[in-house]
Amino acid sequence: MSARLLVVLLALGALVGCGSSGTSASRPTPVQVESVPATPVARTSTPAIAPAAKDGQNYKACADGNCEVLIRGSAVIAVYTVLFTFTVAEGSFDERGGGGFLHVSGIGGPAPLGGFTGAEPALEVTFHEGDTAVVAIRTIGTPTPTRFRTPIAIATASPRRTTPPPTKLPIYQPADGTNYEACRDGHCEVLLHRSAKITIGNLPFDFTVTNGAVHMLSCRQDNPLDCYDFHLDGSGGAGWSDEPGGVMYDANLKAYDGEDAVLSVTTE
Repeated sequence: MSARLLVVLLALGALVGCGSSGTSASRPTPVQVESVPATPVARTSTPAIAPAAKDGQNYKACADGNCEVLIRGSAVIAVYTVLFTFTVAEGSFDERGGGGFLHVSGIGGPAPLGGFTGAEPALEVTFHEGDTAVVAIRTIGTPTPTRFRTPIAIATASPRRTTPPPTKLPIYQPADGTNYEACRDGHCEVLLHRSAKITIGNLPFDFTVTNGAVHMLSCRQDNPLDCYDFHLDGSGGAGWSDEPGGVMYDANLKAYDGEDAVLSVTTE
């Protein structure tokens, strides 16, 4: 074999070697992953967590005038055989019974339940959140139930309040203006300026307006110590009945500023 032929054969062998790549690297097959939507978590409102009441919701424990109970929404409780209806809502706690009415904003008391002679059970709202309240009733002595009691109105600021209550709400022209005769039937909305004498139902009241607050007073002529005495400042109302088992009247402020106020009177 000539040297030239050997060179040609070697060159061809080199070309064949360069053209062969042996085993080629395999590419990974793409995998499709399906996304699964997240399941929404339902959020439920958590009821107010009230401190433990000694008697829980055993309202029969109040029969002797000494108990501490939890009230959600409403409850009817007998104290020395006198029935009291309690209603709890956001910003208000109402008690009705024995011919009278008690209103508390937030927590408050102690205040006499009334409806008794001699000793009187006293009520204190120690916790109030939404429609939940813890109420303590305490009695010293032995009360005697009566058919009628002098109503009470209490207005106290909630301990959660970080700013003082407003000292005024814009005065507007009420439906009855200064026509105080419209209040005789227990339905009116009138403007008070400094002072006024208004008969509501069968009771004449003296009204005094000072610093955006209203004082209303009605005393029996035959007994000046037997009075209906209310203080309204926009955070609480007043309720009363002018006779045993009679019509229940409610009074509230709709506007107040200095020596002026708009008074609303309704019946139930």
